[in-house]
Formats: sequence, structure tokens, C-alpha cells
Amino acid sequence: MKILFLTNLRLDKPGGLLKASLERISRHQQYNDCYVINNNYCDSGSIRCLKRILGRQPADCYEEEYFAGSLKIRNINFQKTPKFFAKNLLRMDHSILEDLIDTYIKKYRGLIAGMDIIHAHFGFPSGYIAYRLSREFKIPYFITFHGSDINYISAKNLPLLLEAMEQAENCFFVSRQLCRTARELAYSGSNAAITYNGVDLDLFQIPQARKDRKEGKVVGFVGSLIKTKGADFLPEIFAKISDLSRAKVDFVIVGDGELRTALEHECELRKLAVRFTGYVASEDLADLMGSFDVLLVPSRNEGLGLVILEAYAMGIPVAGANVGGIPEAIGFPDNLVDPGADFEAKMAQKAVELMEQAEAPEVYRRYVEENFDWDRTIETELSKYVAAGAGGGGGRSGY
Repeated sequence: MKILFLTNLRLDKPGGLLKASLERISRHQQYNDCYVINNNYCDSGSIRCLKRILGRQPADCYEEEYFAGSLKIRNINFQKTPKFFAKNLLRMDHSILEDLIDTYIKKYRGLIAGMDIIHAHFGFPSGYIAYRLSREFKIPYFITFHGSDINYISAKNLPLLLEAMEQAENCFFVSRQLCRTARELAYSGSNAAITYNGVDLDLFQIPQARKDRKEGKVVGFVGSLIKTKGADFLPEIFAKISDLSRAKVDFVIVGDGELRTALEHECELRKLAVRFTGYVASEDLADLMGSFDVLLVPSRNEGLGLVILEAYAMGIPVAGANVGGIPEAIGFPDNLVDPGADFEAKMAQKAVELMEQAEAPEVYRRYVEENFDWDRTIETELSKYVAAGAGGGGGRSGY
């Protein structure tokens, strides 16, 4: 079976979307011929020159072909020209989208025409592009939703996304809550299926060193340093943990983003022992997390929270906000904190409780093993492909 995956990935910034999408596609590659086209907006030469004159950072093009392990990714590199910005200024969004779709068809017509399945990762624009390519080439298509593509879809793009969702063979959601949110946006749900992310259990294992360490505690955060991830809550949470804990506590923030400079400044003012690592490659993340006694996930919204599962696989307890798909990932209601008044204080209290008395590491790992299995997810997707006509049958199957 030949599968074309359409993605919307920032290849230069590791994160949950990048990791989950590439993991899913790589696992399909064991059974099928997989091809990836990644949507990337970049500045044309004239725009790059203008931005440099104005002291602004240009949007870079990626290499035409990028390799993630054995997986080859073809980058569309849709250029933002003066014409693009003129259309954007005049709010000609539909025209820009049509230009993008035309670029896919002109550049990759031969490749697309030979596919059995089109599968988009991320709702908009990738999901809508899959819909349009499906109409052009008469190929069944699927969409996987990861979180922000539902939680933060703009009002102007919602009608296009809903059209693509209803016509897809299946819409896969990484959590039940994300599917419920989609229904609240007027999605019928008739072609929905839940396919959880899994964890590389060989990479993320219970570290002996952390279990045996006697002195001091480490509180960690892993994610983009943006408000959606609740990164702005961290200095206050850290300060309250330091006040509440009977042990000396160090803090580690893994990730980068627009709030980093402000966070570094505030943590310095509060005299908190915080280590900022920046982005960390997946293969190095397990070693870094091995020192954590508790992980904080204070997000304002979340599709599922892959880092929660990775922490659990290592036996690390997680204190998480009771929003989005986080409760499904955490699984232990006592580890959740409701958003609202005194959120930072409650998160700090929960973190201290978990550092002092949490479930045994093996309990958390077993929870992941039993509930978040990559093989089960891939089997579900493969069966849906076959039902769509890639192996005969046709038609949609609801969840």
C-alpha cells in the first residue's frame, strides 16, 4: 500500500506534534510504502532582504529533502512573496490557500497520483489540503488531530475544516476529549476514531539512579515555553514548591519559546535554582528526565500530553492541569489540579505531595503499557485504510 502523509511540522523545533507524527509514520513504514510532504511557509529572497533591513528574523526554507532516520520528508517550502503579503493585507485568505494547494498539485502531481491513501497529520491546513487532493485525484483520505488544530482553529477556517472532516474516511483523535471538543464545534463525529499516542518503552525506562538518590529533589517541565503550555505559571509554582518542600529543590525547564527570556528573568529575580536546557532531542530527553522526581504539566489546553506518558514510562509522577486530554493521559484523578483561583498554589502542593508520597514507579509504567500501545494504534489505522477501499470494502466506519 502506498500512503502519502501530509504534515505541518516545524522540523527545527522538537515537540510533541513532531515526535508523535514522525513516530506514527515511521511505524506505518514497517508495513507500507510511506511518502511525506511537509507544509512549510518561508520568505522569498526579496522578503528576506527586507526583513534583515528591518532587523526582523526571516522565515527560513527547509531543505527540499529532509531525513528523519530512514523517513524522507519532502518540504513544500511555500514562499511568502510580496504578492503573498499583499493578499494577506487585503485578507484574501482563500486565494492564498488556493495558491498553496496549486503548489502541491504542480510540484507533486506524479507522486500524488500513484498513492492509495492520503493521511493528513494536523487539521488545518493539512487536513483541508488532503480533502482537496482527494477530490482532484480520487484517493481516500484520513486526518489525525493532535490538539491545537481543534482547540485553536480560527473562526474563518472552521467551515473549511468541518467540510474536510465530514468528507474524510476517518478522523483520528489522540484523545476522547479532543473528539468531544470537535463535536462542540459542530463536527458530527460519524467517522471518528480514537487513536492514542504511544511511548518508546525501550528508550523511556525507570532509571535506577533516580530511584536510589537520597538527597534533594528535582521538579521538571518539558514543553514549549508558551502560554498554552502554562509556562508563565512556572515561576510562581516553583517559588511555592520551594516554600513548601522540606527538601532542597532544583528545577529544570526543557524547551524553548517566546516566554523564555521573561521566565529566565523572573526566576532570577526570585532567586530560584532553575536550569533552562532549551530544546532537547528525543534520544537525549530520557537521560535528562531521569533526574526528575515529579513532572509539571500546567497547560491551559492539551490534546493528550505525550510527555506525561514518557514520564510515566520512567516511573515519574506527574502533576497536571485538569484540562483537555490531560486527565486521559494522567489516569490518576488525585494527580490532577483544577484550573482557576490559586492554581499555582494547588499545583505546587500537588507536586510536593507527589515528591513525598506517590505511587510506586512500576505502577505508572504499567499504566502506560496497558493503555497506550503503539501497535494497537497502527492496527486500527491499517484496518481503516482497508475499509476505505485500499484493500476493498469502502465506506466509513464510525466510533
